[in-house]
Amino acid sequence: MGEPRTVRIRFVDRLAPGEVALLTFPDPAPHYAVLTEASPDNGPAPASTADSGVLDVRLEPGSRPAASAERNGDEAGARWIAAGMPSDSPPPITLSVRGADIIWRPGRAWLCAGADQSEAMLLAVIEFSFHERELRRLEQEVAGAWDDLERDKRLAWEAEPADLHSQKAVGLRMNQTLHRRIRHSRLSPWLLQPNRSLPLSAGKLGEELRVRAGVDDRLDAVDGHLEVFEHVYEMASQRLGEFRASHKEQVLEWVIIGLLAGEGLLLLLGMFWTPGG
Repeated sequence: MGEPRTVRIRFVDRLAPGEVALLTFPDPAPHYAVLTEASPDNGPAPASTADSGVLDVRLEPGSRPAASAERNGDEAGARWIAAGMPSDSPPPITLSVRGADIIWRPGRAWLCAGADQSEAMLLAVIEFSFHERELRRLEQEVAGAWDDLERDKRLAWEAEPADLHSQKAVGLRMNQTLHRRIRHSRLSPWLLQPNRSLPLSAGKLGEELRVRAGVDDRLDAVDGHLEVFEHVYEMASQRLGEFRASHKEQVLEWVIIGLLAGEGLLLLLGMFWTPGG
């Protein structure tokens, strides 16, 4: 029976010289999973790393002969998973799939599997963790953008001269919304469909993790939120564009009026004033 060990997975957008990708993720933007051995003496990564591109996995040997040993192992895994977890975090996901046991939460996983399937199961955990992290980032970005949308929604039906100064900022927020929509579209297939490149048991683990994490409902919720953002900013962009065009036309009209008035004044001066008169 092998010894328990902790591995640290980093999700990076480029490989350093000499690094080898354990997994490559094409969507929503190219990333790589790089595996490094983590020292057990240092313990698991802090909870804050859940959103910083780090996944710590505690690998336990899968040949535990007695039910009591299984329970003790699960309790130890639960304690390891819970270390440093914020009090308001949702409960970890606990699964038993094809002879493998897993406890998972963002940034950390405890995996007990036999030597013949440990590697494939680890790949399934890594793949799910990356895509779930990308979905969570989208959720957090959308949640943090509601205040801006509340301030900008007025522009969907009216605009004032002072609003022209904020057109660039509104355009930036519209661009962010479109970028999130693109990321959502590219990410969705990876969370809705099984990865056929993984063995059947690993694919089953990934599917169960997606179901237990509620990714279908979460993707639908983000999709609905993005539709609201797109609708408001599309109308605001159109309104601001129309107002800017109207403002330019008014300025041009006043310039023309000024030129005509100046020309008329010169004509009047010419009629009533002559040199030496």
